[in-house]
Amino acid sequence: MIQKGTKLFCIDNSGAALLQAIHIFGKQKLPFGYPGSTCVVAVKRLRKSVPDRKVEKSDVKLALIVGCAKRINRANGTTIRATTNTAVILKKDEKTGNTPLASRIIGPVFAEIREKGYGKLLSMARGVL
Repeated sequence: MIQKGTKLFCIDNSGAALLQAIHIFGKQKLPFGYPGSTCVVAVKRLRKSVPDRKVEKSDVKLALIVGCAKRINRANGTTIRATTNTAVILKKDEKTGNTPLASRIIGPVFAEIREKGYGKLLSMARGVL
């Protein structure tokens, strides 16, 4: 579960290393985000190894949660969890909707984001959990 103020690791090559959740989009009664939820984040730390960064420190961006450390129960009865909370930065596009800002996803992502319509992000990822 991701809530306001949670630190997220950025697993794309946009140049951001650490993000902080500012707002979670979704149900108003439950202010929690799960894999597949979009949120507004602030960039807190940058990667030093990326020469051409697409973000700067203290930028406010839209992000997609792709993994969380809290156990997720699936419909088939299995549970899954990641070691860290992870997210991917998105860019707003009028024609195609929200697309990934970066061109590469470094780590694995949860399969629950397929239901939200982010198939392109799944094809860019190294692994799907």
